Amino acid sequence: MFGALKYSAWFTALFVLISANALIWKSPPQATCKLDSCGTSNDKVKDVHVTYSPHPPQVNKNVTIFFSGNLVEEVDKGEMSFKVTFNSYEVDRTLNLCHVLADANLTCPLHPGPFKFAYTVPVPPIVPRGKYGAVANATDENQNALFCLKGLCSVY
Repeated sequence: MFGALKYSAWFTALFVLISANALIWKSPPQATCKLDSCGTSNDKVKDVHVTYSPHPPQVNKNVTIFFSGNLVEEVDKGEMSFKVTFNSYEVDRTLNLCHVLADANLTCPLHPGPFKFAYTVPVPPIVPRGKYGAVANATDENQNALFCLKGLCSVY
């Protein structure tokens, strides 16, 4: 959920970039993660529920993010912005919402009502220990908030 599968390369680039400054241990890293909605009552997607599997994510394996909610009005287009942090490093990216959702087999326009999707992304083979944060905000064509998701992982 923190990026489209074809855009996961920039997540990988972040990990590679910071691995030169990170301490990598010989034993596989362990992780604790939390993924939540950070939206408000004004968001156009209500009843947001987000989970992921496996718990915890594993190095060099896929993690699938499951998202569900109830869209209250039609959305023709929009943007999805991502912010990923690792210790003092930060990467921001804004993408076309319809392109991101197309990778999860959803098409624009999005019609009102309940919806759900699953999104799978690879976890890189090398994950430096530290604290990772991510925020994903989706807005419609008028910059009205659709939803917000935030995640925090501690890799130790």
